[in-house]
Amino acid sequence: MPQYKITTDLFQLPYENNISILYAPLKGFLCKVNNDFIELLANIETLNGAQLTPEIQRLVDYLIQAEIINAPPEPARQEPRSGPEISPTKLALFPTNQCNLKCRYCYAGAGEFAPKVMDWEIATSAIEYFLGQMHRQNWTTFPLEFHGGGEPFYAWHLLQRIVSFAEEQCARYGFKLEVYAATNGILNERQLEWVTAHFTSLTVSFDGLPHVQDYHRPLPNNQGSFQRVDQTLHYFDEHNFPYGIRCTVSQYNQDLLEETVNFVRQNYRTKLLFLEPVNICGAHATNTAILQPDLYKFIENFKKLEPACAASGLRLAYSGAQFEKISPNFCYVGTDDFAVTPDGFLTNCWEVTSQEHPLVETFIFGKMLPDGKIQIDQAKLDFLRRLSVHQLDYCRDCFARWHCAGDCVTRLGHQHYQGPRGGIRCETNRELIKHCLIQMLERQDFYEPVQGEDCKNRVNIPPQSL
Repeated sequence: MPQYKITTDLFQLPYENNISILYAPLKGFLCKVNNDFIELLANIETLNGAQLTPEIQRLVDYLIQAEIINAPPEPARQEPRSGPEISPTKLALFPTNQCNLKCRYCYAGAGEFAPKVMDWEIATSAIEYFLGQMHRQNWTTFPLEFHGGGEPFYAWHLLQRIVSFAEEQCARYGFKLEVYAATNGILNERQLEWVTAHFTSLTVSFDGLPHVQDYHRPLPNNQGSFQRVDQTLHYFDEHNFPYGIRCTVSQYNQDLLEETVNFVRQNYRTKLLFLEPVNICGAHATNTAILQPDLYKFIENFKKLEPACAASGLRLAYSGAQFEKISPNFCYVGTDDFAVTPDGFLTNCWEVTSQEHPLVETFIFGKMLPDGKIQIDQAKLDFLRRLSVHQLDYCRDCFARWHCAGDCVTRLGHQHYQGPRGGIRCETNRELIKHCLIQMLERQDFYEPVQGEDCKNRVNIPPQSL
């Protein structure tokens, strides 16, 4: 039996000349190493401790201390949860399928289907359900999120009523309420005043440059929306309200990303800017396909712009390279988290928001019932629970797998969700995660810890050279 053995996911990435990056994501281990160190690792199982030189012994001791070798072995495959009991970590509600914009790349076709607004009984039942979860799990914070195939704030009075009800219930039981939402930012001053008083933070969909915003995200009468959203963001800045911006990248603005990022940096105080390429998805795949950008250009622009953003305090992000966390799940798919659609169905995918979506049979797995109860299709839930990186053989030897977590399953281009990834989207994820690793080494810094479900650790050890 070998005296020394590698006991964690460990990856070697080319860096420069005879230097490599050594990365163990589950141990938060990242350093630059030379070829001699790589040879040492390659022969680690043949080493005899009694015969090691002092220098080699120092390196072996370092690897033991970092839990790279001789640590308790990690399971090769973590089995998914099973059984009827579920344990969501937040409550997400989709109040309506209606919207006050007519975005060219809308994945949900908001406003094109029969109007739906969530019944008050569905909303209160969902809150009662999650309050029961909190009591059972001894949680103290109630995370409430609004999202959907429509604009959540379009159902303004319902949303206000839901938040007020949640506040009352949390005050009754001594819970802390945190309220979040994704929004298009079309809010008047009265609404903004109420939002900043009752919400924790928002993500605002906003494409930056005035002519891009007006083209991508017009009002229903085809007039531009830039001025309205610009007013919203300045209001947030004036009131020190935290928000992030999600900017969609299409063929129309793929060559304007540097100008877009500079515009955001110069005009707004946000600390987080997501750049998200248009994807073929949902019932409007033809429209989104026409707008799809060149992802090789996206990679090049992101790598060029990210260092300057970091230096100015703006974090540039992209969902396929979630470097700030270690998680087996790209999103809520594969977990017990769900969102409640306007008509009371439970969906595991934030893009599958209605019965009209072509993937409804896969991702809608239950229904909200009265009195804080839910109804589950057990077979569907069990299938969804298996959609984590633990079960993806294709990703098993990929250094990026704990950051992209197998990527978004609706963007694979096929419906064999546990099958192959690959392609340009996969290449984009790997390139940008590697970029994050290199920048971390060169800047000698690291992100604040953010843990996802089943996280053991994250990349929080200061980079080193060995």
